[in-house]
Formats: sequence, structure tokens, C-alpha cells
Amino acid sequence: MPATLTQISTIRKDVDLKERVTAAIAKQSEYILNTELPNTPNHLNRRKWAMDALMAPEVFADRMLWMVSGNTSIQDAFIANGEQSDIPDGDIIYVVNISVDSFARGL
Repeated sequence: MPATLTQISTIRKDVDLKERVTAAIAKQSEYILNTELPNTPNHLNRRKWAMDALMAPEVFADRMLWMVSGNTSIQDAFIANGEQSDIPDGDIIYVVNISVDSFARGL
């Protein structure tokens, strides 16, 4: 059963989840800056996003939390026990990684 809007809001406000999303953003930023190939689609915008994200990771986490809390796998894990600790790191990293291009725009 899909999460209700109230449940999504609760997930999004979880302080510990925000810390984990912040770490996932830093991890993805490091990858983009140090490993990602220049011919990756949208690379220049992704590099700018990564540099900006490392300057203010908490701000970027606030934005990214909407993507994370909207993911059904994350919702299911959170709702099952009411704790963010039941959400696998891999699920958070996956959502952050696939969401970067949604935010990396503008060059």
C-alpha cells in the first residue's frame, strides 16, 4: 500500500535520515568530481552540482529528502518499523544517485 502524504512528510522530517542523505550526497559528489568520466551525459552540470553540494551538503540534503522520502522502497522500509535505521544504505544511495540529474541543471 502506498504511503500517505502524512507518512511521506514524517519520513522527510526524520533527522537521522537527513544525516544519511547528507552522507550519500557527499559520497556521490566525490564520485562525480574524482571518478566520473567527462563524457558522462550532463557531466558539466553534475560537476557544478557536486561542487555546490560539498559547500552546503545540509541544504542539498533538505532538497534531496523529497526524492528519498518519495521512493516506495524507502517508504516501505520506514513504515514497516517506523525507523529510518531499517532503510538500507544502498536504497538511499541509489535514490540520491539517480536524482542528481533532476537537480544538476543550468549550464
